Amino acid sequence: MSVDELRERVPEIEIVEVSGSHFVVVLDEHIPEPWKTRFEEASTGSTRLRQGCYARDWHRFLRLWTAEMEHLTAHREMR
Repeated sequence: MSVDELRERVPEIEIVEVSGSHFVVVLDEHIPEPWKTRFEEASTGSTRLRQGCYARDWHRFLRLWTAEMEHLTAHREMR
């Protein structure tokens, strides 16, 4: 599955706290494997809500994953 397909497949959920605070999260159960494990490893120590991870962290992970794969491809092509 491509990163674009993954981005489309994983929904973002808005959480409204009792205090009125709004958060957008991604629920762990919506992230398919092996991406869920990759994201968990990359997010070790990150702050998260009980309901799931912050959507901004998910977006950052996907952006960095894409950049790293592009870097790896360029490195392989240089050989």
